[in-house]
Order: sequence, then structure tokens, then C-alpha cells
Amino acid sequence: MKTTKSKSKKMLAAAALFALLFTTVLNAQKTITKTELREKRMIGNLVNGINSDNEGLKRSSIYYAGKYKVDETVDALVEQLEIETSTENKYLISLSLYLIGDDKGIEAVKKVAAFDNDPRAKRLAAAVYYEYLLDESDFVAGLENAK
Repeated sequence: MKTTKSKSKKMLAAAALFALLFTTVLNAQKTITKTELREKRMIGNLVNGINSDNEGLKRSSIYYAGKYKVDETVDALVEQLEIETSTENKYLISLSLYLIGDDKGIEAVKKVAAFDNDPRAKRLAAAVYYEYLLDESDFVAGLENAK
């Protein structure tokens, strides 16, 4: 009888320990890895740079957003394209949006090509949009040839 009580106490203790560990695992929060944290900070820095008053920082941020195809910067680039006064910056933003390839960004480039007051900005945005259309038609032609 003594061994039965000690066995049941051990089983109860083991069950309690298992329940404690199981609930701890279920309630554990997902930890953010250093890489994920670094990526979030980099994207935040790019967006801040795109919205900056510092022209050099702004242009560099726009360039790198396009070069590395950072999808998360599309909203900031579109907003900046709508308020930008510099033709060079509009062109750089258009190129970055083209490289990223997001539909929202391409629509913003199309809008500049159609409605911008600056004829040079219109011409440059139209060239970028035309290049996008050529790429799309080449892609579709490639699909048709694959059949």
C-alpha cells in the first residue's frame, strides 16, 4: 500500500509537471528573430528616407527601394510621387515603382504620364510606363509560345 501511494504521488507530480510545461508551450509568444527585426528597421528607414526633406537621403532611399524591389515601400513612393515637385525625383520614383512592379505603383506612374503639369515629367513617366507595357506583352507572348 505504501508503494501504491508513493507511485500515485509520483504520477500526480509528473502529470502536474507535464500540464505546467504544456500550458507554458501553448502560451509562449512568437519571438522576433534578429533578421526579422533588422528587416523591419531597414524598411522603416527606407520609408523615412523617402519622406525626408534631405534630397540626398530621399534620392538614395528611392533608388534602393527600387533596386532591391522592396514591396513595403510602394505606398510611400506613390504618396511621394503625388506631392513631388522635382522632375528628377518623379523620374527616379517612377523607375523604382517600375522595378518593384506593384500594380498600385504602376497605376501611379500611368497617372503622372497622363496628367502631370510638367511636360518633361510626363514624358519620362510615359517612357517608364511604355517599358512596363512592353515587358508585360513579352511575358504574355512567352506564355503563348510555351503552349
